Amino acid sequence: MRLGSSWKWEKSGPGEAALFLAAATALVFGAFLNPFHPQVLSLEGEDLTGQFVWWRQFGFDQLRQGHLALWNPHLFSGAPFLGGFQSALLYPPNWLFMILPLGTAINLTIALHVFLAGFFTYLWARFQGFHPAAGFLAALMFMFGGSYFLHIVPGHLPNLCTMVWIPLVFLALDGWTRDPSRGWILLGAGALALEILAGHIQYFYYTLLVMGFYLLAQWPGAARKAAWLAGPAAMVGGAGLLALPQLTAGWEATHESVRSLALPMDLIASNDLMPERVWSWWAPWFYGTAIHHDYWGGGMYWEGSLFVSVAGAALALYGLLSSKAPGRWRVAGLGFFILLLAMGRRTPLYPFFFHFVPFFKDFRGAAKFNIFISLWVCWLAAAGFDFYLRQPGKSRGLALWTARFSLLVLGLGLLFHFAPRMGLGGLFGKFGNHAPGMVAALVFCAGSLALTALAAWAGARADRWRYALLALAFLELVFFARANRGGFDLTALEKKTAGLQALYDKDPGDYRVTAEPSNAALGTKGFDVWGNDPMIPGRYALFMAASQKMDAGEHFVDKPFFRSYPKVLGMVRLRYVLKDRGDSYSVQRLSLPEQPRVSLVGQWEALSGDAALARLMDPQFNFLREALVETDPGFSPRPGPLAGRVKLTDLSTDALEITADNDRPCLLVLGDNYDPNWRAQALEGDAQGGYQVIVADFFERGIALKAGHHHFKLEYEPRGFRWALGMALGSLALYLFFLARWVRRRMEGFRA
Repeated sequence: MRLGSSWKWEKSGPGEAALFLAAATALVFGAFLNPFHPQVLSLEGEDLTGQFVWWRQFGFDQLRQGHLALWNPHLFSGAPFLGGFQSALLYPPNWLFMILPLGTAINLTIALHVFLAGFFTYLWARFQGFHPAAGFLAALMFMFGGSYFLHIVPGHLPNLCTMVWIPLVFLALDGWTRDPSRGWILLGAGALALEILAGHIQYFYYTLLVMGFYLLAQWPGAARKAAWLAGPAAMVGGAGLLALPQLTAGWEATHESVRSLALPMDLIASNDLMPERVWSWWAPWFYGTAIHHDYWGGGMYWEGSLFVSVAGAALALYGLLSSKAPGRWRVAGLGFFILLLAMGRRTPLYPFFFHFVPFFKDFRGAAKFNIFISLWVCWLAAAGFDFYLRQPGKSRGLALWTARFSLLVLGLGLLFHFAPRMGLGGLFGKFGNHAPGMVAALVFCAGSLALTALAAWAGARADRWRYALLALAFLELVFFARANRGGFDLTALEKKTAGLQALYDKDPGDYRVTAEPSNAALGTKGFDVWGNDPMIPGRYALFMAASQKMDAGEHFVDKPFFRSYPKVLGMVRLRYVLKDRGDSYSVQRLSLPEQPRVSLVGQWEALSGDAALARLMDPQFNFLREALVETDPGFSPRPGPLAGRVKLTDLSTDALEITADNDRPCLLVLGDNYDPNWRAQALEGDAQGGYQVIVADFFERGIALKAGHHHFKLEYEPRGFRWALGMALGSLALYLFFLARWVRRRMEGFRA
């Protein structure tokens, strides 16, 4: 495809676009796509190495054995796994983890979703009627732009997998608006369902909000409004049915997690978009980079970048001010509105949404709205490039203002460079040490603007240079993406974790450790009292925070979390403290009195809430001999020694078998986290017949036992999960049926 050959660009379709974007993806990732490459994408020490590697290994190892892990016994003294959303066990592309080596599956999953992010954006841009080259530009800006691509740096697999479906959702909305038909509903429902299953429910929630804004912006001009809204409603409803098992498990888990606590706005509003980070549209490295460990800007490196290439940003402004694309001001207004919302409490919008919009205060990190801002910028850039290609003679204004802007930025860079030499070092204040990087970023920006001006000027004068702006944006984005890939040696990480397994082999037993802030226990046969997950069981978070004399609502995301190891942590059988030393762990053995995992207790007291928590923290409370209950077990404790024995057998991650014999009524205490979805079922030979799982010791499981022989199964399953699974399978069958019919009609129409 010759750069200046307009007719070939005009004839290119989705197939050519897919090949082009696949080649661009391969160019960016290079050796990472080699299955024998030792490096895995993302920066060592971030969320992939500490969290998602082990989630993927644990969850899909279980799935490979035919078991869907609903409960994770290895972290936080037990917690919901599927219901945590980010396990993403039901997300079809993640099934690659069952057939490929772990590192290869991670790299391929990331590359696949980067490609899909671009391809879906291309389809959306082409549906707007934009030139194919403009569609390529929008695709490249979205897939390699800062709002999406930088999540590879920490290895945010759920984020990367969820965001790719957003352009497809808005394609379905636009398609329904233009031509209401069943196909668009199917497309929208499928894209939204995959957003849910991909693992980051916050992006799905934000998608629903932005869908509402998008529809509201079109409301005045929409005909037959009730019928028009039926399509988006059907998309959301269909997605809910298709993803019902995940939603059911997630709803149950959320209500028992810290998400159910009244968290302060200071915590919820953290990780918003710092206003100064808007400058990243033009100078992405102005504040340094996480890759080189010199980032000094506000917020998180990957949550605040809006970079989409200098050429692309310039074309977005050109598209807004000069193109004739219908709806461009509506798109720009919506983008600005979301930008204000992403800035958190700095504008009145965020407090309003926090207090009055359902579920808004359950999600932390308003900067995640960035992906929608970038999507609208891509739309405007496609509009600008489309107008530029079709009306090249009118692009002199683009060349002129970008040239002037280039001189302005260059002048600013020179000022930053010479200020210290002129005795004006006070201009930098505490940022003086970062001046060289700031200057380099400004010079890079000025150079890119100058090249943008030159390309726009050349394209206006000669047809063969019309696509130079696309080439420039492509080079900028590929350079930016390759500079932000990062990589770590999975073999070295597994070797370090093998050292942790060696500890369990040396000292076998049913105890727990703390190796925060990592989920490394999932890579072993061991168990951790903590972990790396925002969905910590709520009662447990309160207990642990009380043990550290701090507020769970403000500090449950602290890393490291533990500041001391008081006696009460013996309730969770904490035996070893492991400190990360880079390539290994240092080991400290504690001497806490360890509560057995399962025990028979003859003495208990009725206490709940704060009173129970305060009692547990009392050094005089003997958790080895007595318990606290919130529900009347049906009989009173009797004085004197209790004679009995109990045995526990793990059947799976979600099921336990317990046998017990006791000479008088007592309380069985299981030192794992309570959850109302744990239920007991009597087995053969049992004398009692029925059991109720109650709260013991504020956060543990308790079961009242009458005198006699007991044999029962304890199993975790979210309420309504089997019903939801059946509904989802039935909905999937109907979805595939209607989808097949729609595809067949489209093919028949194409042949005709």
